[in-house]
Amino acid sequence: MSLFYDETGREAMIERRHKSLMRPVVRQGSDKALRIERVDILPEAASSYIDYVVSDEGKQNFSTLPQVAIIDIGGRTTDVAVMIGGTSIDRSRSGTEEIGVLDLLESIAAAVPAEVARQMGKTVPCTIPARLVEAQLISFQKKGTAEIVLFGRRFDLTGIVERALKAFVRQIHARAQRRIEGISAQMEAILVTGGGAALTQSTLGEMYPHLIVPQDPQYSNVRGMLKYMLYLS
Repeated sequence: MSLFYDETGREAMIERRHKSLMRPVVRQGSDKALRIERVDILPEAASSYIDYVVSDEGKQNFSTLPQVAIIDIGGRTTDVAVMIGGTSIDRSRSGTEEIGVLDLLESIAAAVPAEVARQMGKTVPCTIPARLVEAQLISFQKKGTAEIVLFGRRFDLTGIVERALKAFVRQIHARAQRRIEGISAQMEAILVTGGGAALTQSTLGEMYPHLIVPQDPQYSNVRGMLKYMLYLS
């Protein structure tokens, strides 16, 4: 997203992406090419805003389009975009931060061996598959607890998951505030979307009283792109 707002490379980047997407597509097993007539390039966070202000039926959800700051928490990156007047993006405050949910998963995985050793009373080498770490995060989100079975016994990981999540949210908040400090309170809403939205909703909500997380936030920018295509383009 930062490259999208970099005046020195923005136009060239958009042109490269446009040419790549405009190439004819041939379905496997067919000699007929699907011709793409038009491609519009939008940053994902702006698509989340469209999803927020436009209903599934294409109606505007607000009589006056709101000023909103979007925090889109993905796997490796977090996009921040400030929508002014509902029609333009404040480029000076919008961009990409190099932090995402995968960083949270890695921090939990790194802490598990020491916690297992503490509970066992001795050090035993262990490597935790990413799928198991993700399962503990999902369990914590749903039940407030996390545990894992290793070496034939259960280990309570609630403490390390809780600490890692709080540290992650503090980083997200600090990165976002570097861009929206001084104006966050003036925004009509702080819209949090992406795969990390539900995980961070509770703690970020303490920092932003006007925080909003839409239903199924991981699909917010996809829905916004669809609404743009159907109703706005």
